[in-house]
Amino acid sequence: MLVSLWLRARYPAALTSAFLASAVLVGLFGSKTAQTPAIIGTASGLVAWAMFLAVIPSTAITIALRDVRSTRETAAVRYVWPRDTLLWLGFVALSTITPGVALGLDNSSWALYTRNVMILSGISVTLVVLVNERWSVSAVVSLIIFTSSYAPGNPGAHVVRLLQPDGNAWAGWLGASVASLAALAAIPVGRTMSRTEIL
Repeated sequence: MLVSLWLRARYPAALTSAFLASAVLVGLFGSKTAQTPAIIGTASGLVAWAMFLAVIPSTAITIALRDVRSTRETAAVRYVWPRDTLLWLGFVALSTITPGVALGLDNSSWALYTRNVMILSGISVTLVVLVNERWSVSAVVSLIIFTSSYAPGNPGAHVVRLLQPDGNAWAGWLGASVASLAALAAIPVGRTMSRTEIL
């Protein structure tokens, strides 16, 4: 009974739709890039479709977990954070593994998409469970705009442009690891904070 209530509260239809949509779109456009003018600097750079497509699963899992700090949910079901953690891990893993294994996306595009999903969903989930949706959306949008508009010729561009195909892969994986660990820590902490507010 409690598992059924928890699952319904996590918007399974939205998660399924986002997974299917992102899988199809990544299979079609995951390796494509577009040239964009630089706002911060002079030289134009490449923006990967993988960055924009990573927003789909990242937004879906954030919506699914946005009620973690809900006082109603916290009071009703107190110990579901392990399920929420597994849900985040499972959804991110499924969303990132499928394009490479089932759809044959090339390795570099697959790695870039995987890093971007981990970074964007990690940041988004962390902020939505610890603060609110406005901070979550603002952070993700700001990161996308900043990393896209920072010209490749600027100092440290290979690190700043970690969401782009010309960014440093190690910087991308480091960012993905940090964002993922932050989300894993934030999910139980967010529920604890809600319980404290109730008490």
